[in-house]
Amino acid sequence: MDESECNAELIRCFDEDTVALTKDVLTEKGIPFRIDAVTPTSDFTAIGAGDAKKAMIMVPSSSLDAGRSALAEGVVKDDLPGDHFLHEAGVQGLVEIVVNPSEWSPFDVAHANRMIIERGIDVEQIQGAKEKHIAELEEGKPVPEALLFGGWVGCVFIGIFGLIVGCSIHSWKKTTDYGSFFVYDEKSRNAGRTLAICSAVVLSAWLALKIFVFFAR
Repeated sequence: MDESECNAELIRCFDEDTVALTKDVLTEKGIPFRIDAVTPTSDFTAIGAGDAKKAMIMVPSSSLDAGRSALAEGVVKDDLPGDHFLHEAGVQGLVEIVVNPSEWSPFDVAHANRMIIERGIDVEQIQGAKEKHIAELEEGKPVPEALLFGGWVGCVFIGIFGLIVGCSIHSWKKTTDYGSFFVYDEKSRNAGRTLAICSAVVLSAWLALKIFVFFAR
């Protein structure tokens, strides 16, 4: 299979050991994969979010579920280190991990699932947490005031910057285990749209003035 068909992100790795473990598991199961280096994001709305992850391991979208299952099966064979945070995790912590599997390592997810079974945690509690999480994703979050303020400053002094920030706030989506959702809530997205429109007007006026001055010489 061509590596270009590996278009679904299976896992992001923080260290070489995780990369090596994932490669071994996928190779053993015959699942094709590609390793991509994580590059700095160009989305202005992600400024300050941080991304210490080193590599993304990609698989064909048709093999995504098989890849996750293979990783869970492979890593759960390893015992938890004595100082691992899961030893101190309560019910809420374990549920949080299984509800958001793509935000945790396969090692953590696999052992969290095992511990949930061992502790006899109510499945309805997990389902309730999933539904609450999905509702929060659908609602979105407020845009940081500093980002919006910076966008308006950019609108006044550098129209193109305000336009980019406004468009990003209005349209940025995040892909999760439960689908793709707008990152920011409706109020924030409306503010982003207003910023983008004003920035476009400022930018157009600036370009028109430049053209007028050029031909008026």
